Amino acid sequence: MKEEVGTIQKEQALLSKIRQGERKVLHQQYQLHRTAFIDWAERRYRCCTEDLMDIYQEAFIVLYQNLVEGKIDQMKCSIRTYIFSVAKNLLFKQFRSNSKVESTDTEEMYYLADDDLNVEEEWVATEQQLNLKQAISQLGQVCQDLLTLFYYHGLDQESIMQRMKYKNRQTVKSQKVRCMRQLEKLAKSSFVGELR
Repeated sequence: MKEEVGTIQKEQALLSKIRQGERKVLHQQYQLHRTAFIDWAERRYRCCTEDLMDIYQEAFIVLYQNLVEGKIDQMKCSIRTYIFSVAKNLLFKQFRSNSKVESTDTEEMYYLADDDLNVEEEWVATEQQLNLKQAISQLGQVCQDLLTLFYYHGLDQESIMQRMKYKNRQTVKSQKVRCMRQLEKLAKSSFVGELR
């Protein structure tokens, strides 16, 4: 625990230097986490390195802008976890736009519910995202599996049909719609305010 506090304090000092305009620190942090992100993302997602580099750059810009604009006062997670979380969200937005999936509030937030980065990722999750995570855990196993294959792994209906042994793609589509409606109901009942 002491080590964690020390690490967070060191990173807070780095963030403070970046906020004050120290370009050298900014460049070092950019380089430090880039290779780790590319390696991690290439193993997890079907993306070319160039796309991942763009996503990483966008995520780093978000970190920088949030620092400069004062949106991040004190981070409760590592710089790497913050960047990875933002980049992961950007990746899923890209996946959705590439597959031309109809978007609902619930779908936009679904991908925030998994735990694959590390425990620190939960520190950057909003209360609404945590409520959504809880709603997902209340879904039946079939819906959890189907939505995970579709949104998290980015599989198309044909692949899901084969993997889950459905009769045809229309069945996959219908089941996905039912699962999303169920998730939306669970999420709405958990949220105090609106979904957004």
